[in-house]
Amino acid sequence: MSAARPRQQRGLACQECRRKKLRCDRQEPCSACVASGVFCTIDLDRPPRGPKRGHLKELRARIETLERRISDHDGPFNIDDLVDLDFENAPTVADVDVGDVNGDGQMNIPLSSGNVTHNPPKSPTPPRPQPVVSLVAGNLHYPNQQPTLNLRTPESLGATSGAIPMLTGADMDQLYFDRVHVFIPLLQQNRYFSWARQPYQSGSHICLQYALWTMAACFSSHFQLLCGNLYRDTRQMLERLELEDGALDEAFQLQRAQAWILVAVYEILRTSFHRAWMSAGRAIRLVQVMKLHDLDSSSQPGDGSLVAPGTDTVDVEEKRRTFWMAYCLDRLFSALNTLPFSINENIISTRLPALEADFQQGSFVVMPFLSEALAEKEPTIMGPFTEIVIFCTIWGQILCHQQQNVLQPECEASIVKFWDHQIWLDNHLTRRIEQHQRINPKSPVWVDATLLFVNMVAQAAVLGLSKSTESNRWHVQGYEAVATRYQEKSFVAAQELASLSQDLSKLSFFKIHPFTSIPLLFCRDFITAQTNLDHVVDEDLLRIVEALQRLKEANLLCQAQLTVVTEGKTTIIESLLDWEEQDFHLSP
Repeated sequence: MSAARPRQQRGLACQECRRKKLRCDRQEPCSACVASGVFCTIDLDRPPRGPKRGHLKELRARIETLERRISDHDGPFNIDDLVDLDFENAPTVADVDVGDVNGDGQMNIPLSSGNVTHNPPKSPTPPRPQPVVSLVAGNLHYPNQQPTLNLRTPESLGATSGAIPMLTGADMDQLYFDRVHVFIPLLQQNRYFSWARQPYQSGSHICLQYALWTMAACFSSHFQLLCGNLYRDTRQMLERLELEDGALDEAFQLQRAQAWILVAVYEILRTSFHRAWMSAGRAIRLVQVMKLHDLDSSSQPGDGSLVAPGTDTVDVEEKRRTFWMAYCLDRLFSALNTLPFSINENIISTRLPALEADFQQGSFVVMPFLSEALAEKEPTIMGPFTEIVIFCTIWGQILCHQQQNVLQPECEASIVKFWDHQIWLDNHLTRRIEQHQRINPKSPVWVDATLLFVNMVAQAAVLGLSKSTESNRWHVQGYEAVATRYQEKSFVAAQELASLSQDLSKLSFFKIHPFTSIPLLFCRDFITAQTNLDHVVDEDLLRIVEALQRLKEANLLCQAQLTVVTEGKTTIIESLLDWEEQDFHLSP
């Protein structure tokens, strides 16, 4: 007869499975901790089970004493007489020996056992810290000492606002995924909640959580008063973490990059354009250090066998999204300050982000490379985030085209090269806009804030294409008609942008994309630079300004338009810099 199978594998269950009351597979780390993305730890020195010797006698004595004091009518009853009784260390029902239970399942605890001697209270002995083995680092540490994994608290990183109540934090977590994540889709919700509920976290995870709360408070009228303190704590913790030894540990660079992205978005909305620019630069440098632009270099275009066994597809997708979000910040910020890009699109070997539903479900989907998406002639269903990436790329190509030709010599070869590239960009942009509008037709009754932003970026790119032809050096014989056609297209694009700006009134303020002001300001800058305006263009400018006025109360970029209109600044960046020098900004 074969031996009976053991009920479970030998070894100790990890602390996380014990806390969640799950069946642990005793692996190092166990599969449950790997799936939830938390640290798997095993407590090697667990206290022995069962009652201590003498606990039952002490319990009987306390019961008899209480019974006698209550029934004693000879003297007054004084609650202070019970102070010397050690209730703190009294045994519970679980401490009673099973031998004291009778056959009926009742405990044999007599209420009278003769004379009772009261012992003076004993000073509590501090418990010895229990050693814990970290299966990630593979070494031993004590919880009351600095862990080898550098698990931290906000206070140890310099946070000064005090602890965030659990319910407040849970509310802001949900606010983020309800209102902010749709615009900054970096995190997988289940993975975030798995590590965010842990009592110990790495410094990078704490910084990311505080940055997430900062953005959630920014998008809520209820938590507006928390914005400033959360933001200051987030920056202080990030900067302090970078100065510490081991701060560049590759395991936690992703969380710091994500935190800096969220900080940059908050800063461009609430504090300073300069500061947002610098914070975005830190995020960009971190994604470059991690080589997130080269995540899929081992796979060839069209190759579907991309994931090796054991690969965490959620982690890889979070890295992709972090890279593409930093890439979009680079393009959008450069559209404001007309400076060169930090990320070169020609060396990117990272596939485009997957659809949001696939990302949240942890499904593996093969997405095309950016170069493949730009070259396709048939429309493909892409998520809104991917569409933003594609149109930001085309807008960036147009800005590069405009910058590169400023220094070109005025010769026939340069003129032909300029117009050939100009026409190629025009055809490419026109085809992409048509594809996008065919897949995502505009609804007369319902407005998607992200798709609205995609359409605005597309029209801003058309304006940028027309702006490239403004210099008279390109208006030579044979190209006058082409230059005139681009000017006409620019006025149509400005009119379309003005029409799109009216759809903002159909949205709640907290449902508007945080970067909506960038294409609006670009359009306003383009229109005010024109010398021959007619009444139709004047009306478009008025609608753009009205839209900016509606957003200015909580958007730093929108406040810049007041300076432009009243002081006649010629560019967005000029007005922003002059405006910030006057220290006129939103309170964080």
